Amino acid sequence: MTPVPAGIRGGPDPSLKELIALGLDCQTTGPSADRDHLLEIGWVRIDPTSAEGPLEPAAHLVALPNGTKIPPKVARLTGVQECDLKTARTPEQVWHKLLKTAADLPVPAGGSGGIALIHYARFERPFLKALHARCCPGSELPFEIVCTHAIARRLLPHLPRCGLRALAGYFGDPVGESKRAGDHAAATRSIWHGLLPLLGAQGIRRWSHLMSWLNEPAAVVRQAKHYPMPRGLRLNAPDAPGVYRLRRANGDLLYIGKARSLKHRINSYFQSRRRHPEHILEMLTQARDLDYTLTPSALEAALLEADLIKQANPPYNIALKPREYAPVYFSANYQTAGQPGQPELPVGPLPSERALAAFGFVVLQCGRSHPALPADAQGLAAALNVPAPYLPPLSVLGDGLNLYRKICGPPVDLTRTGRRLLKRGLWLWRQDLAGCLDTSEDEKTVRTGAEKEWSAPEVVTMLDGIVRRGSQLVRRGRWLEILASATLRWEAAGQDTRAEHALCIRHGRIHAVPCGAVSRGGTPPPSPAASRAACRHVFTSAATYDRLRVLTTELRRLIGEGRRVYLLPAVGGPLENRALARLLNLI
Repeated sequence: MTPVPAGIRGGPDPSLKELIALGLDCQTTGPSADRDHLLEIGWVRIDPTSAEGPLEPAAHLVALPNGTKIPPKVARLTGVQECDLKTARTPEQVWHKLLKTAADLPVPAGGSGGIALIHYARFERPFLKALHARCCPGSELPFEIVCTHAIARRLLPHLPRCGLRALAGYFGDPVGESKRAGDHAAATRSIWHGLLPLLGAQGIRRWSHLMSWLNEPAAVVRQAKHYPMPRGLRLNAPDAPGVYRLRRANGDLLYIGKARSLKHRINSYFQSRRRHPEHILEMLTQARDLDYTLTPSALEAALLEADLIKQANPPYNIALKPREYAPVYFSANYQTAGQPGQPELPVGPLPSERALAAFGFVVLQCGRSHPALPADAQGLAAALNVPAPYLPPLSVLGDGLNLYRKICGPPVDLTRTGRRLLKRGLWLWRQDLAGCLDTSEDEKTVRTGAEKEWSAPEVVTMLDGIVRRGSQLVRRGRWLEILASATLRWEAAGQDTRAEHALCIRHGRIHAVPCGAVSRGGTPPPSPAASRAACRHVFTSAATYDRLRVLTTELRRLIGEGRRVYLLPAVGGPLENRALARLLNLI
């Protein structure tokens, strides 16, 4: 095929502020151009002289070779699924579409083609060169690639990170969580516009200046990390419990966190000796503002944090993010799941239907004399909610199930089998707490299904792990029902051991007890009496489930710190430190 001409050569030496270029980005199935494939190519024309204003980016999915699947990690990061590739174009079609767009790019004096701006071009360049060699053999790339990441590293050596997401947020134009080529091409345009004033401050105002500067060896600059957050803003945070919010300069929310001491927690991010993971450094590159809400105690800060994360869904919070699915309840035989409130579904709440899928499979296999196994590995993987490579062969699984049935007793109806397995799960849990179970690295490998020779005893170990975990989830569900209607009193932190806090939990929501309603050492007013059946109607959203799970974690913390705790459920008698500790150990 004849290459599409790339611009008019011999052009002038343009001002960088008037440079016409393409912002370009690629998404791939992996890091190696030799083994992996282009998945999507996106571009956007950068034309400061255009009267139309910023143009929308174009993006095209690239068809993969026959038999090639999108790796699960790539699908998760990009949001591109196999079904989306039905509309994908061939690599040749996408490439010639890009060349047609690049054909009218002006070529600066001394340039080999129009200008393509790519952030971290060392990743994209091999893929683009390989595709061009395939489509237009014998010719060079028809545009000159300039790496905005390399420019940023030289101009901003003090920033914690100069990745695309971090830098776009630093300049006030955030990028979505899904890695899509069109969005990243537009972000590259924003980064370029953010770099122009910094280049101008260095005296680099024309294309020839930029090329000369980039061709010079970069000076080795070793600087302590400099964070955009104003120092005085974080140092003025109060030494008190509360919830803090980190924001970009434009007010966009980045992260919500809780703290016993807002001052200590917020400033801990900016200590030079702290080693932060990559996503935190990326966040701190963008954080320029913060605000906070004071709470009476650290426990109330944790509860408020859980609710605020659900409401706002900040991009850098990982735990407690909103979920599409609500908690579910199961039938007594663990074969049917549904929404809360149905009388025929008494077991729960569970975080999702998948949470007890494997336990229900074991109940079915142990409760019937001759249960049928799934026909293939994929069916077994779906039944156990485990990827197929991590499961034993069907024949070995059958031998292991026969051995497990002998351990668990003769088959009975599924409801009684479920109760029997719950008891076994509780026994396994207690054995583990007491250190009686062998949890060597070899056994942990078997439990997670790593690639090795399977045997019937190893299948029994795997099934015991399923039963142990399923039993724990059922116990946790019962506990959360108890916690959904209760009153709580606990000793305040500090020197005054007479000071106390109190909360009232009604229908899964947390309410502060009015000042004066609790005397020192007294009992908070009880919640209205409620049956377990009534409590099931409480768990209609993941927010309620997570809120009470956070409260459970905070109760563990209080007891671990030796604070006095008093819980009065609407169903059952009062619970204090020792009884609470025993109960919490089981969930």
